[in-house]
Amino acid sequence: MKCRPLRRRYVILRSSAAVDDASVLSGLGAYMEPNRQTKVVYHQRPFVVVRLDQISLGVLREKIGRQFTVSCGTAELSSIATTGSIKKARERIKTLQEKLRIGDEEAVPVKSE
Repeated sequence: MKCRPLRRRYVILRSSAAVDDASVLSGLGAYMEPNRQTKVVYHQRPFVVVRLDQISLGVLREKIGRQFTVSCGTAELSSIATTGSIKKARERIKTLQEKLRIGDEEAVPVKSE
């Protein structure tokens, strides 16, 4: 098996308000080494998926921890999970959205007649 030091990782973030891609990257860039490739690959409010390499993820976790919150402008980004593929990241987002939707329906009492 070959060793690949620059594997891509996908970090799922949840935003507290509407954010654009540039502000997400600048918020995360404050904690990472310069000249590292980061890119927003999926953006469906309130979730954002950012692609970065394994070294950048390690540096990010060293500086601010595994589950982190970063402020960018008026919004805050909270990390939810890290995956190795964009497909898994989208699946996680889909299950989170279903849990949020179902959770809202269960919280409202229904009167039966």
